[in-house]
Amino acid sequence: MKVWDIYTRLWHWLLVLGIFFQWLSGEVLDDQMQNHALIGYTLLGMMIFRICWGLIGPEAVRFTRFVPSWTTLSGYITKSNKAIFVSHNPLGALAVLAFIVLITLKFSLPDLCIIGYLPAQRHLLLNCMKLRLLGYCY
Repeated sequence: MKVWDIYTRLWHWLLVLGIFFQWLSGEVLDDQMQNHALIGYTLLGMMIFRICWGLIGPEAVRFTRFVPSWTTLSGYITKSNKAIFVSHNPLGALAVLAFIVLITLKFSLPDLCIIGYLPAQRHLLLNCMKLRLLGYCY
């Protein structure tokens, strides 16, 4: 039984390939920064598509179908819910939502694109955001 449509399956595999190329072009291939940026914009477009598709797509791919209620989530965690899930289990659904939010933020905030997530650079990111909010940076 197929749960997800061809667009969602294609989106999954293109996302995997795109993120792999982002790593490859950013870490290994120094001369590919123009393609790195192009793939980054493509991935942002893909994330926007998936958010829209999760709101208006077929029933099986809608966020309302696989976002768990607190009752379902707590039952799954405490093992009192013995249901078999056709799509994502409750924790998997939360992981998907977190992944979509984090990847969308990664490709939509310029500071994160330039600075990244290294813990040693977190203070630099926060300072840039503070300066931007105060009107000192553009």
